[in-house]
Amino acid sequence: MAICSSCGGSGIQRINDEQFRTCLDCLGLGVVATTDTGTEARLEQPLNPAINAAASSVAAR
Repeated sequence: MAICSSCGGSGIQRINDEQFRTCLDCLGLGVVATTDTGTEARLEQPLNPAINAAASSVAAR
């Protein structure tokens, strides 16, 4: 997690002298998720690997 650069970690952005709003970049949390190469590599892998139907049906008996 890294501090949000849009709101400085407060979760709130100043619109003008009298108005504020929730930071939309961090959704008011003040931090944004950082990605690492390990996470990206796992996301690129297929969710369900191919299953050998013959082997799985023998095991089910």
